[in-house]
Amino acid sequence: MIVKNEEQFLERCLKSVNQWVDEMIVVDTGSTDRTKDIARAFTDNIYDFKWINDFAAARNEALKHASGTWILILDADEYMEENDIRGLRDFLAGEKPSSKFVYRVTVRNFMDSSNHTGISESPILRIFPNRMGFEYYRPIHEQIRLSSGSSYEIIALPFQILHSGYLEHVVAAQNKHDRNMSIFEQMMSRTKLNAYDHSMIGQQLSMMRKSEEALPHLKIAFENGSKSSPWYLNNLWTMLDVYLQSQKYIEAWSLIDEHMTEYTDYPDIRCVRGIILLSLGLREQAKQELVLAHREAENRARLNHNIALVSPNLGMRMPLWLLAVTFENENNFQSCIHYLTLLLRADDQDIEAWVKMVEVLSLNESAANIAAFLNRLLHVDAAPQKVIAMAKISISLGNQQLAQYYMNRLPSLDVLSLSEQLRYALLSKNLTVFEQCLMNRASDGLTDSAAVKMVILGSIVWSRPEWIELCNQTLTDESIGLQFARNLLQPDRAGQRDPSFDPVATDLLSQLYFLKAWDTFDSLIDRFSSAAVINQLANVFLAKHFVQPAMQYYQHLLDHNELDATSCENLALLHAMDGKIEEALEFWEQAISLRPEAPIRLFIQYCFYCKDSHDKSEMKARLAEQHPNDAKSALIQGL
Repeated sequence: MIVKNEEQFLERCLKSVNQWVDEMIVVDTGSTDRTKDIARAFTDNIYDFKWINDFAAARNEALKHASGTWILILDADEYMEENDIRGLRDFLAGEKPSSKFVYRVTVRNFMDSSNHTGISESPILRIFPNRMGFEYYRPIHEQIRLSSGSSYEIIALPFQILHSGYLEHVVAAQNKHDRNMSIFEQMMSRTKLNAYDHSMIGQQLSMMRKSEEALPHLKIAFENGSKSSPWYLNNLWTMLDVYLQSQKYIEAWSLIDEHMTEYTDYPDIRCVRGIILLSLGLREQAKQELVLAHREAENRARLNHNIALVSPNLGMRMPLWLLAVTFENENNFQSCIHYLTLLLRADDQDIEAWVKMVEVLSLNESAANIAAFLNRLLHVDAAPQKVIAMAKISISLGNQQLAQYYMNRLPSLDVLSLSEQLRYALLSKNLTVFEQCLMNRASDGLTDSAAVKMVILGSIVWSRPEWIELCNQTLTDESIGLQFARNLLQPDRAGQRDPSFDPVATDLLSQLYFLKAWDTFDSLIDRFSSAAVINQLANVFLAKHFVQPAMQYYQHLLDHNELDATSCENLALLHAMDGKIEEALEFWEQAISLRPEAPIRLFIQYCFYCKDSHDKSEMKARLAEQHPNDAKSALIQGL
C-alpha cells in the first residue's frame, strides 16, 4: 500500500487483514501525522518515497519491496471483512502463480446521503502474482500491465473490499479533489487523452459536483470507448448520475432506453427509471418501476445473485423509501407505513425511516399507540440509544406527548443538545425550564446555530428581547434571524415591515406553528401577510399535511390573484389526486404561464392528464418551444 497522512483510517485497514497476510509493505509519500507510527505497530517494512504526482510510480516502488508469492493492493481508507480476506487467502492457496492471470474483486464505496446512490460498487484489479513482470502505469487511476507488453486474462473473484474514502468529509480533509485534478491537468498538458482518461476526468469532476464540466469528458469516453472495456459501464453510470444531478431527466431516460437496455432488469436501473418518472410527475408509472425494482432485488437476494448493477442502495433501500414517500405525498398513509415497515425490518438502524415513520404516525395516532407500535417494530424501550434517538426525533417533529413519553425514559437530560432542550421547553410551554437551560449555557456564549434559532423563537414567544443579546452576533446562518427578532421586539418598529425579512419570517412562522405556539403565530401572521410569505407558508403546511390551513391560505391567494407557480403546481396535484382533472389542468397551465421557462414536468403532467387532443397538441407545441431537444424523446412522444 501507499499512504500519506492516513492516521484516521490506517489502523482499521491493517487490523482487518493482519492475521491473513504474510507481510505488509507500506510506502509513505510524505506523511506529517501519526501514519508511520501506526504502521510500525504492524510491520517494519515502511519505506519513504518522494511524491512526484504519480500514483503508478509510488505503487511500483511498493512492489519492489514485496517478497511474497501474491500481491494484494489496498488503500488506507479501505478494509476487508474477515470472510472476504480469509476466503481470498484460501482461494490463492490453491492457485498457481502465472503471468496469464490478474484477479478482480469488488470495491464497495460508501457515499454521503447527499449522493443518491448511497453505496456504489466497482470491479477493480487488486490481486496478481509477484515477480512475474506486472507493473503499474498512468499517473492517476493507475492500471496494471505486463512490462513485456503481453496480455492477460481477468478472473473475477467473489470477494469485497470496503471503501470509505468517498465520504465528503474525508475528501475535503485530504484535498483529494485538488490533488487529483492537478495530476489530470499535468496529463492534459503533456499528452493526448484517450477515452479512458476522459472517463476518469469526467468521474472526478462529477464527484466534485461540476456536472457541466464533467459531461463533455464523459461523452467523449462514451463515444470513443469500447463497450467491452471494464471501465465503460462505470462511465455510463456516471453519465446517468450527472444527468440526474443536472435535472436532465429526459437525457437520463434516453441513455437507459437507448444504450443500457441489457441492464434494465437490474433493481438499481429500475430504481433510476423510477426516480426519473417521479421527477417528471409520472407517479403511477414510477410506482410500477419501484415495485418491480424491489421484487427483483428480493428475488436476486434469494438466489444469491448480484443485487445491483452498480449501487446496492438503489437496488434495495431506495425503491422502498421512494414508494413510502410517494404514497405519503398522495396521503395514502397506510401504504406509506407499509413500505417504511419493510425498510425498518431490513435495517432497524435506518434513522431517516425512523423520522418519517414518527412523522406519518403523528398525523393520526396517539402518542401511546405510536410508542407501542415502535416498540413492537424496533424494540425501542429495550435499547437506551433508541430511546434517546426517539426523544430527539419526537422533539424535532413537535410531538410533545410522544417526546414526553421518551423523555421520562432518558438517563439524563444531558444526552440532549442545548437546542433540543430549548425546543422541548418551547413545546411544553415551560418558560422556567427554557430560561434555566439558557442561563446555564449563556456564560459560554451561544455559538451553535440550532440553539440560536431556538433562542430567537423563545424570545418572540415570551417577548424577551434581552435573550437576543446572549447569542453570538457573528453567526452567518442566523444573523438575519437575530436582526429580524430584534426589530420585531422593538415597540417603535412594531408597525414596520421589511420585505427582505420575508424568508426568515416564513421559517419562523412555520416553526411557531409546528411548536403549537398558536397565540404568537396568530399575532404575527397579519404583520407578515405578504403574498410571498403566504405562498411559502401554504406550501410548507401542505408538505407537512396541515391541509386545512394550507387550503385557507391558497384560497386567500386565489381570491387576490396572488398564487405563485409553486402554489399553482401544488394545487394542480391536489386536484388531480381528487379526480378534479379540469381544475388541475387550469392550475398546471397557470404554473407554466407564471414561469419564463417552466420545468418540463409541468408540461408532461398536463399532457398526461389532458384528454382533449387539441389542448394537448397546443401544450406539446409549447413544450417543444421551451424544451426543443427533450420534445424529440420517445417518452414525450408517447404522451
